[in-house]
Amino acid sequence: MIPENPYDPVLEDNVTAYGKDAATDLVTAAADQATQDNASDYGIMVAQAKPAAPGGVPAPAREFKKQTCDKKALGVCLREYQEGDNKYRIFVANSSFDDIDLTVRLSAIENLEVSRKADKIDVDDSEIHKFVIKPRQTGTDEQHLFDLTKRDKSAKVVGYDAIPQEVHRGNPNATPDGTLYSLPYPKGANDNKGYKITQGFGGQGTHQSKSAVDFDMPADRDVAAARAGVVADLKGDSAVEGSGNESDKDKWNFIRIRHKEDGTVAIYGHLKKGGVKVKIGDQVKLAQVIGVSGNSGYSTGAHLHFEVAVADGQGRWKATNPNWKFRDKDGKPLEPKERPEPYKNE
Repeated sequence: MIPENPYDPVLEDNVTAYGKDAATDLVTAAADQATQDNASDYGIMVAQAKPAAPGGVPAPAREFKKQTCDKKALGVCLREYQEGDNKYRIFVANSSFDDIDLTVRLSAIENLEVSRKADKIDVDDSEIHKFVIKPRQTGTDEQHLFDLTKRDKSAKVVGYDAIPQEVHRGNPNATPDGTLYSLPYPKGANDNKGYKITQGFGGQGTHQSKSAVDFDMPADRDVAAARAGVVADLKGDSAVEGSGNESDKDKWNFIRIRHKEDGTVAIYGHLKKGGVKVKIGDQVKLAQVIGVSGNSGYSTGAHLHFEVAVADGQGRWKATNPNWKFRDKDGKPLEPKERPEPYKNE
């Protein structure tokens, strides 16, 4: 079910993605944002006419027409408005804290001119438009996509259909900016001995094609943010531990943090059930303790999986190019490798 009215108490998609309480917060924030927008530039339901332009003619009122949300429940909705008799405006609302790789399909276009020409692909009787949508900042920010304007203003017949055809997490155009990462545990950890890397980049185990490392961290140890960012996704309630079944890959507990400077993400995995100490949307500082290590999901023993990744344009995460590096105690690049000596966080 896709509600037509953005004031509906709880969007079903958001309940699926975030849980009822979080979804209620998202929709409340959206309603608050909509109230502000009615008095400014967006207009949910029927906005008041804008102040008169020079010459004394008021700008057309903007009327909310329709909302269509993505079927993956990522918190992305197209919002359509009519402005006066001759213009339709298309916005997108992103209630997630991820960049969103969005493909919009426009079809059944009748007597309307589309304002956006760049990156358009014609397929049969449809137009395909691709966008990278910024993460939610406050409430559920609306971002303008394009307008449709009447060609023949004397004609009454107009028509179009707009749907979010593909919606994926992450910015497929993200490029690592060369930031050096801190070790993902507090200074002085493990009696100042640190932890060994037992599997490095492209490892023969589970790290093939990944920019990831495994630390031999026992359970119940603090995990710290290797770089500042915003918590975009997490899971902390999985009771599956030490599974040898590859089908349990998605049953790990993890935290994924987005780095706003370059759009990369850091993933901290195999955390303990109940060991996630942050919430989606939290601003995380460098070296902040964010979780507790464990052995959840597909794992042969307690350890910390740490990965830096970029979106692949298909809803998955892939290795960065070039590969990221840690920062040593002198601030110089430190390439993570399997070796007998542990990595101390000094």
